[in-house]
Formats: sequence, structure tokens, C-alpha cells
Amino acid sequence: MSKYSVLYTLLPNGFDPDGKARLSLVASPRPVTGKLGDTAVFRWPELVIAKGTRFLVLTADGGDPIEATVVSPRPDPVLWAKLFPATTPVRELVGSLSATLADAAESESYVEKLAVITGIYQEAMATSPDSQMSASHPVMRRIAGLNAWRSGGPAVGDLLDPKKITRGRVRDAAAQVGNQLVALVPRIRRLGLTAAVGDFPPQGPPIIPNPLDPVPPAESVDFAQVIGAIMRHPALALLLGLRVDLTIPAFTGPRLIRLGDLNGTPLNGMVPIPQPWSAVVSDPQARRFVMATQDDDRAEIVNGMLDLRPGGGDTARYVVSDVDVVGVGQQLDVLATALYGGSAAASRSSAAAPQAFGLPVRRTAALTVAQADRRAGKYLHMLERNARFGGMPPSEVEGAPVLHADDVTTGYRVDVSADRGEFRSLMRRVASYTIGADAGKVERTVRDEAQIDPFVLTQQHDSAGNPHLFVGEELFGWTGWGFGGQLPGPVVGAETGDEAHVVTVDPAPLPGYAFQVKTEVEPGTLTKLRFGSAYRFRVRAADLAGNSIDPGACDPDLGDHRSEIPPIRAGAAPGDRAAQAVRVGRVSQPAGRGFRRGRQPAGAAVRAAPRPAQDLPANGRAARRLRRSVRAEREPRHARPDVRTVQKGGGLVPRPGAGSHRHQHRPAQPHPDTASRSDGRATRAGRIRHPRHANTPNSVSA
Repeated sequence: MSKYSVLYTLLPNGFDPDGKARLSLVASPRPVTGKLGDTAVFRWPELVIAKGTRFLVLTADGGDPIEATVVSPRPDPVLWAKLFPATTPVRELVGSLSATLADAAESESYVEKLAVITGIYQEAMATSPDSQMSASHPVMRRIAGLNAWRSGGPAVGDLLDPKKITRGRVRDAAAQVGNQLVALVPRIRRLGLTAAVGDFPPQGPPIIPNPLDPVPPAESVDFAQVIGAIMRHPALALLLGLRVDLTIPAFTGPRLIRLGDLNGTPLNGMVPIPQPWSAVVSDPQARRFVMATQDDDRAEIVNGMLDLRPGGGDTARYVVSDVDVVGVGQQLDVLATALYGGSAAASRSSAAAPQAFGLPVRRTAALTVAQADRRAGKYLHMLERNARFGGMPPSEVEGAPVLHADDVTTGYRVDVSADRGEFRSLMRRVASYTIGADAGKVERTVRDEAQIDPFVLTQQHDSAGNPHLFVGEELFGWTGWGFGGQLPGPVVGAETGDEAHVVTVDPAPLPGYAFQVKTEVEPGTLTKLRFGSAYRFRVRAADLAGNSIDPGACDPDLGDHRSEIPPIRAGAAPGDRAAQAVRVGRVSQPAGRGFRRGRQPAGAAVRAAPRPAQDLPANGRAARRLRRSVRAEREPRHARPDVRTVQKGGGLVPRPGAGSHRHQHRPAQPHPDTASRSDGRATRAGRIRHPRHANTPNSVSA
């Protein structure tokens, strides 16, 4: 039999009602290349059972080992055999993609765009409360200043380089040119790069190498990628022996721990490798047994939660908004074009009456939580941590690496509180699994929680066919529906010609495997999203094992972000025309009428609301560009065949918006950082992880 290695990660999981501390052991088996049937991993559940039910938790401080007892059910060898036949492919891995993804990623400052858009509307309300504005008004002059960037723009060095952009660099550029709306320029440039592209990238080799080329297509996923996807479903991981739950007597304080056998030797596979230490903190009184926070300003997980504490003044790390920042920003760009046309007409005819302009309608969108400088901060921090596993793991304590909370975070779980009421999870789901085929298939249904991918990297091609990889600052947007399953009904599909169409997306088996997953939002678990209510969010971290902190043990100081949703924007500037928008389109709703169940909130609908004539772009070219850009932003990102997304794994069910035109939806691949040799291209990739082990505690965590 061929040799194999296993990476074992020990993770804290709170306390039992009787006071014992709970642990979860995540196993990442990695056989050599070839066929799974050629290695002992082919009978993995039997290997797990043979290890017994008693172990020792080893500590790095020289303390006495703690006896641990297995409390999870025995893994099911029959289920494993149905999922992984002897012919399951195992590919050779080419190493870490961390450096490549770090160099390629571009971004723009959502947080700064929100700030300047808010400021421009406030200034219009203060200076022109009951009339529209002429082209010479200070607000309109600043908007018209966007035209200077269509042909390069003022010299600001590399301050607006999308691969270096931060909130501070955007503000420096704005100070140099004397116009805060410079924050919109990266989006305008991005639109210029991608708006000229048809439904498919141009033929011929691109000038810029594609950073996702090493990632194989979903149709040819191998053993390690399937393992990574299964870890998004904790109940399956337990049944297959990829996760084992244990209990130990509770202790207090911080420790470095890992699991060993009864002789005190760390668990290992046939080929020994350094097994990581987990930095944990135990507080039985607060009932918190969680991973410790790394001593780094970019680390974001504290006490098992995303640290959403607001910062001071205009340096807040997180913002919550219900404004359609992308839509308003692009309409301001169109307004700049109209101002240019109006100025040209006035210069040709001095007798012409001065034109009056209003600001575009501010449409409401999902309640969006965003993090400032996400690419320069958390994204690069995550890749730096991942890079430690590009070859042999680093020797940090007793010859092995040390893992902290951010290292093992693979997703977020969002809770919301309406009007200071109790927090309720937005992640509840009903997951149905089918493994095997025909009469021998096994079906299971589980009620648990889903998780949000901390990073979704969107790839688009420019007119020359060069790929561009974008990292957004938005963590998530809540439209009133839960995150546990897709919204019922058809979704927007890929375009064929000038007309968009809708398609029905049904669950499909994982290509090459007798494995299918269907998820739905658990009935009765949704919180109503209503205008006039105040909402608070808290975000729990989900780890490699699929565990999160007990909602009853959450730190109340870490989730106090709120957002007021007014029924109608009172006191809006005339250019805002919010009251008109209520009458002419689905922009806002009257007080007390909330969102209809099963639909997105007004303004986030796929169909754009009708706009007053004076809102339309000044020329046909601008109108076509706006329509195209709005479609690209409002449609699900992977609905367009020229868009490729990199997502953390587990997406075994097609998400809303899967395209049906030429490029069919491909399930998420578990880990581009474990990319195997292939000439294929992936439309969606998955977790960025250890290049040797699918479930390594290095993830695309926010």
C-alpha cells in the first residue's frame, strides 16, 4: 500500500452541560498521487476506529497531559465506500498560491465611497434645500471633476493603484486634487476595463498570466477537494471520521494543546509530519472555550467572534449601510457625463437657459457590513499565514506551528437583533444529503447552521483578455432572506444577446461522485427586515470543524453595530427625489409595510426601478454603459460567463444565479491553495489551504 500523511488539528468547542470541556479533532488525510484504492486511506473509517476512544491532550508548557474521551459516534465505513470508490483520483499538488493571489488581487474602498457619497448628499441638502443645482454649484463642480479621470486624470502617483489601495491612500489622492469624489475613480476605471467585454473573454492568449490557471475545473475534482467540501457539513464529517468529538475535564486560562495517544506521542500518519499546536483560552465561568487571538492588529476574531466594536470618528474599521453604494457611484459618474454635455451646450450658445441638475436617487439595498482596507489588512494577513504551509510547516514551538483563531476560521455565522430584541441566527438551514446511487443510496437530513465565505474573489477579463482579480470590502449583505439556502424561485441567468433571462437552478451531484446536497432555509427562523426598525449584528466565527461559540456565551461587547432603516428618507435634497421614487418605482416602501416574504428589499431587486427622465444618462453610450454595469453588479456574480469567482469550499449546491448559457455552474472547489496539475480552468475555486492537506487550518478567513 502507498504511504500517506495526516494533519490533525485540535479545536475547542465550548462546554457540556455537566461542565466538561468539548474538543473537536479534524483529520486531513493526504495519500500520495494515484488512486485512492492504492492507499490505506481507502479504508479511512476503519483506521479511525482502530485508534480507540481514549487519548491524551498534550500541552506545550510541560504540564501534565489531560485524558480525553471520544463522545462522537463511530464513523460509517459503508458510507465512506459509497462516496469514495477505489478509483477516486488523488493528484499531485503544486504548492501554495498565496504569493500569486496576494500580488494579483485588486480592490477599491467601499467604506470611503460610502463616506463621500453620504457627504455629497448632505452638502446638497445643506446648500440647496429646495431647488436643483446649476452646473456651477460646488457639488456639481466636484461631480463634473470625475470627467478628468476618463483620460488618465490628475497626477497622484500610485495612490489609486488598485493593488495598493487603502482608505488612507484614497484620502491622500483626494487631498492632492481637492475633490473627495476621487474615491469613486477606482470603480470608474474598473468599469472601463470590463464594460467593453462581451459575454466571453476575447480569443487569444492574455498578456497577464491568469493566477487561477493552476486550479483544476470542478468537473475533475480529486479526493482532497471533496474532503474540503465535506468539511462544510459537520454532520457528514462526523459520519465519515473526518471529525471526532472528545471531552476533557475543564481547565482555566490559555494553553497550547494538541492530541496524542496514550503514550504521549502526537497522532500522525504513515509519514510523520509536524502536528500543529492550537492556542486556546478556557473560561468555564463565562462558558467560553475558544481559540486565542493572534497578537496582530490585522487579526479580527476575538472570543470566538468577529470584533465589530466601532472605532473612533472616521477611522471606524467596520461600517453598516443600507445605501446602494455601487449603483449611486455609477450614476454619479453618468451625471458627470451629463454635466460635461451641458457645459459644452452652454458654451455653444450663450443665450441658452442655465440647466439645473439633481443628484441621482439613492436606492436602498441590502444591509451591508463592510470592513475598511480589507485587502491590505485581513486578506494579506490570511495569505501570509497560509504561506507558512507552502512546504514543511514552520517550527514555532517544539518543532511545530502554532495556530490562532484567524488561522482556523473558515466562515462567518451572522446573528441579528431587531429593535433591541434577542439575537436570532440568519444561518439556520435544512440540509439533505444523498450518497450513492439507485437502490443502494443513503439519504440523510440534518438541521444545522450554514456559514458565509469570508472572501469571495471575483475575476473578470478586460477587453484585451487579461484577467483581473478583485477583493471587495463587503463582508455580507442581508436582504431579509436567510443565508442557509437560496431564495426560492428562478434567478437571473447569463445573457444571450441584449435580453436577460431567468433560469431555475436545481441541485446537482458533485461531478464524478455519487454525492448530492440540497439546502433550504429552516422554516420559522427568519427575522423580518422592515423600514423603521433598528438592527444589530453579531458575527460568530466558524472553524475547520464547523463549530462556533455557543450563542449564549457570546461577548456582548463585540456585536453592537446597528443600522436604522427609515421608511422614507426625510428631508432629502431635491436632487434626491426620494418621494418621486416611491411613486415611480420600487425604490422605497411606505412606513410599516416592510419587505414581502421571499423577495429582496426594494432597490436591491434585479429589475431596476423606473427612473424619472431627468435621471437618465445624457447620451446613448453612457446609457448603454450604465445598463451593462448595473446588470453586472446586480446579477449574482457568477451568472455571467466572463466572471470567475474564487470561493471557499463546500458549495456543493449551485448558488443563485448559476449561468445556463454555455458555461454551466460548477460547484465550488475546496482549496485553490492545494491546486493540482491541470490544464483546465476553474470558474469557481475554493478554500485557500495547506498545499498538502485539504482540511489544514489555513483558510480564506476574513
